[in-house]
Amino acid sequence: MPSADPKGRPMNRKAITILVLAFASAASARDNQTATLTPIQPGGAPFTLSIEQVEWTGDPLPAIHSAATAVFGDKWVFIGGRTAGLHGFACNAMQNFAPAEFSDEIIVIDLANETLHSRSIGGTASGLDATEQAAMTATNPLFVQDGERLLVAGGYGYDGSSAGSHFTTFATLRIIDVPGIVGWVMGDRTSLSDHVRFVGPPADAPGSLATDFFTLTGGDLFRVERPKGVEYWLCLGQSFMQGYSCGPNFPNQTYAQQVRRFAIDLDAAEPAAHFLGATPTESWARRRDLNMFPARVPGGLGAVVGGGPFTTSLPAGIWTVPIVVTADGSMSMDDPADPETFKQGFNIYHAAQLPMWSASRGENWFAVLGGIGYQVVTNGHLNTAANLPYSNAASAIRYAPATDEWSEHLLLASYPEVLSSSSGNPLYFGTETAVFPLVDPDSHGMFDLDALLATGSPVEVALVFGGIACDGQGLLPLPTTYGSNLMFRVTLSAACPGDLNDDGLVDGADITLLLASWGDVPPNAIVPADLNGDGEVNGADLSILLANWGPCGKR
Repeated sequence: MPSADPKGRPMNRKAITILVLAFASAASARDNQTATLTPIQPGGAPFTLSIEQVEWTGDPLPAIHSAATAVFGDKWVFIGGRTAGLHGFACNAMQNFAPAEFSDEIIVIDLANETLHSRSIGGTASGLDATEQAAMTATNPLFVQDGERLLVAGGYGYDGSSAGSHFTTFATLRIIDVPGIVGWVMGDRTSLSDHVRFVGPPADAPGSLATDFFTLTGGDLFRVERPKGVEYWLCLGQSFMQGYSCGPNFPNQTYAQQVRRFAIDLDAAEPAAHFLGATPTESWARRRDLNMFPARVPGGLGAVVGGGPFTTSLPAGIWTVPIVVTADGSMSMDDPADPETFKQGFNIYHAAQLPMWSASRGENWFAVLGGIGYQVVTNGHLNTAANLPYSNAASAIRYAPATDEWSEHLLLASYPEVLSSSSGNPLYFGTETAVFPLVDPDSHGMFDLDALLATGSPVEVALVFGGIACDGQGLLPLPTTYGSNLMFRVTLSAACPGDLNDDGLVDGADITLLLASWGDVPPNAIVPADLNGDGEVNGADLSILLANWGPCGKR
């Protein structure tokens, strides 16, 4: 990808006055699930985020996205994925997903020593047959790390193992010994096959699930602790059994539209998956390549599926109403026709994410960092665009399971400005980007928001790496994309109401900004100085500002 300017500048809050453009102007361009979206709020979250580029001085880092990832100590592991940008849209499958652009090496990044290690998956020395090798290069698999094991299901790729070479979604579950595979990459005398177990579909699954249970790509895999033991849930996604060529119809594309549950003994010499159940398929669960989050839900632990692609009618639109996967693995969705139902339009494609739980508030907070959206911030305005452009802005969805209350918040933070060396355009990040926690999440994969805020200081919560970098926002025409090799640090701080210029201090400069916005908020406009969100900047907002006077975090 183009070299990047390392001196990025984060979006400044004082420059943001977000005008909500009429949604109806773009509604006819895509057949979205709903004709309206819930207004996104500027601020209003109990935390803020900052995103800064990491200055890496070690070995050159690889461009990679959509891989299965794991962590072992100070080492990051990448298996499969792609090294180029977003796939093409030509009438040539070999061009759109060029086989050479699938990552055929297992990559280990050693953060402590800033070194890069990789080893080819191919060849007889791996101990894997050709189809197994191809599965290890798949992009967009469903995966989850469970201790020192990485479970990787499905994924899309090119199986060139025979004369019938073809694009496919792989049908196996791979159980990977993470320490063992790190040792293999770094040159020990073992074989790759010593550290990977290939598991077929559950023999006790009903109907077609007995053969295609794991044949999924673009979904998510969750580890869920239940009273009777650990379960694994395959959520949504699709099976795509052909090359990606001219659309819009793909005869060999089948959406899962369900949650599939299984159990497996990871310590068994010959592990086998056992079928635990599957939800009925639902038309409103026809979703893929979107953000899914581990969550606290009614009854315990579950997941939330955000808005995302794609509806069935043409031109295909986005699903706007989230799905809740409840503690028993069933799915529910609020009524899209109800005006009170939450409807999402921002950050709707899979991107870097931070799922958080606040026990004191009884709220999930799902932060999404950049990516593709139906709504994006463009030149300080909230825009809707039917071609699903890229965004550097971060947002967060709030979900309170006890009351089924939802809201979406623009965090007024973004990736720093990094310019393309070829075009001079700002690059846009976040899509299909890997997240590596710097703070341990809980066993369900969620950060403890209360604990992070209780420190009273900014906390570095994660590093994000790779993904797709877009050379321009993509409103029109479609821009060039690359595989990214950049790394960013994400820091979380307690929110500081009244700090309108985001300088860490509530003072006279913020009063000046508030007074400049004094009065009624214009129709369809969002103004950060409206601190209580009542549609008017007045004495109530001034009181909030004065109550937070002084350095942020010192009250």
